[in-house]
Amino acid sequence: MAFYVGRYKNIEKVTYNIEVVTPMFIGGADPKSAELRVPPIKGMLRYWWRAINYSKVINNDFSTLFKDESKLFGDSDKFGRSKTIIEIISDKYGIISVNPLPHKNSNFRFNAVSPKHNFMVKLCAPKVVHNLFKFSSIVGGVGKRARRGFGAFNILNLQEYNDDISVFLLNLLESIVPGSYDISNRNILAKNFTNAEYPYLKKIIFGKKDKNVDNLLAEIGKSSHKNNSDGTGYAKKVGNKTYRLASPVYTSITKSSEEYCIIVSKLNLVSNIRVENDNSKEFINDLIDIKSEANRTNSRGK
Repeated sequence: MAFYVGRYKNIEKVTYNIEVVTPMFIGGADPKSAELRVPPIKGMLRYWWRAINYSKVINNDFSTLFKDESKLFGDSDKFGRSKTIIEIISDKYGIISVNPLPHKNSNFRFNAVSPKHNFMVKLCAPKVVHNLFKFSSIVGGVGKRARRGFGAFNILNLQEYNDDISVFLLNLLESIVPGSYDISNRNILAKNFTNAEYPYLKKIIFGKKDKNVDNLLAEIGKSSHKNNSDGTGYAKKVGNKTYRLASPVYTSITKSSEEYCIIVSKLNLVSNIRVENDNSKEFINDLIDIKSEANRTNSRGK
């Protein structure tokens, strides 16, 4: 149950019960360890806030976007301390050694917080940040390899989520960025075209389902490897300089009842160098159950 903290106007304090869905590669000062920490959660919130607020960028002027972000999350200048206060409460959790490339048989391992671990997140923030946290918990993740399905978590007992995930996400988006997104064939699409040169969220697609989450992680890894291209992210050297592009195809995994589902977020591709090839469409198609999507479309047309 939410309640207002008297000394802060329009601030709500809520405790969320969290379940880890896929291994979380997050750590602190010791890179070989795994540790539940606040900074990765704050980083996730900032990332998705920027991604969905494309309407604040006019003619590639980012000043309004950065100003409004600073109002919510703080800065070292005008707005100072963040209005968003996060605390993690957790019992001892299991640390497991996990192959971050599940489609390959490899001895390469990262330490991770184990799936199915439950912990609590106390969030004291404006209501818009609470809705952003709910949204990010479905489309996003924390830690290394978050764009490839790792670091996913669920907020337990979200009744609206269990009713219809696409409608739930759209309602959250409408509360955060009114009029920016819509639903078409159960996918969520940005409503307005923009020339903003940054990775804003263009589309959310609901992918394959499985009762075994490891199968979905392997599917994501296999397709990512098969469709490796400039358009799915790169680190390449041109002359004496190394250029990097974080993948504009963000894949997460969410859990509904006893079934897991891949969530694909397609972001705007902005590259500092020429994109030689782009297999992002093939990558996404591999993660979608094409047959069931076609059946859904046909049933609506009858």
